[in-house]
Amino acid sequence: MVLLHQKTVKIMETYVQQFENWLTLKNYALKTKKSYLCTLRQCWVYCEEQKENATFSKSNAVEHYLLFRYNSQKVSWQTVNGDYSALRLFYKNVLDRVWDLKKLPRPRKQKSLPKVISPEQVSLLIENGATFKHKVFFTLLYSTGLRLGEALRLRVEDVQVATMQLRVLDGKGNKDRFTLLSAETLDLLRFYIRAYRPEGGLLFNGRTKGNKWSEHGAQHSIVQARRKAKLPEFVTAHTLRHCFATHLLQAGTDLVTIQQLMGHKYLKTTARYIHLDNLHFQRVNNPADRIEAWKKITESVNSSGTTGSNSSTNMPLILPYAVPSMTSVNAEPND
Repeated sequence: MVLLHQKTVKIMETYVQQFENWLTLKNYALKTKKSYLCTLRQCWVYCEEQKENATFSKSNAVEHYLLFRYNSQKVSWQTVNGDYSALRLFYKNVLDRVWDLKKLPRPRKQKSLPKVISPEQVSLLIENGATFKHKVFFTLLYSTGLRLGEALRLRVEDVQVATMQLRVLDGKGNKDRFTLLSAETLDLLRFYIRAYRPEGGLLFNGRTKGNKWSEHGAQHSIVQARRKAKLPEFVTAHTLRHCFATHLLQAGTDLVTIQQLMGHKYLKTTARYIHLDNLHFQRVNNPADRIEAWKKITESVNSSGTTGSNSSTNMPLILPYAVPSMTSVNAEPND
């Protein structure tokens, strides 16, 4: 990596500070701010290294940087999307320059369905937690559908005993919400609080009492339990969130309720879980089954062996057109 001139570093840090101030005023999450500022610094350094081809002040510099990230550093399109978002905000709100979307199309995120495990496998994961604290934490993730960061930020007073709910503050998008607590999970939390006596107001302490349990430490506890239980390698804390939504859907819970519990902004995000529920369409009661006319038609066919008095031959009762498959129909938003 090239050594930057002191003057160049000073200019870069000035821009970084301006960008940080703007992100703070717009109430961006701390994790997002750190990621965006890191992207800005990395792009700046890249442009200094490639100054004969691009400069940071020109729009093609960003294009060169994103292509370098994807082609040379082999990062995913999802990561490139994050870089794209950060640099677009910087150009528009700090440099006050036009962002030419036509010349730099946003890379499309690769779509993939969430991976889940069965309730029996979830139970196996919980049983193989190294400590009682780990088992309670895994149970909480599965029974509430919380994101890992949301669970680690929980405070003791967020457990609403009277209403059997869990208050989630500063969720994704800095939004607050409530999610449900099962009677079994509530009993576990009561016993855990009496036994562990967490300090500093936090529900889950790290190795030092009063300090928050780190995301790395929490994920590592799941990795240990996963290996011990011999479960698939894709199982992480977020897998339990996917399992929560999928198993609720399989139990007959409607999508809107699941959307509210998950904290999804858009219903289409929640609708992904329909594809994981193989029995979803089998549970649907077709309205045509309740129409009396069908019974009369069937009785008529069975008694006469024809489709009607005007039929010259015994023809089977068929539809006059091919029915498209469910996956080929693009429904309008108002359908």
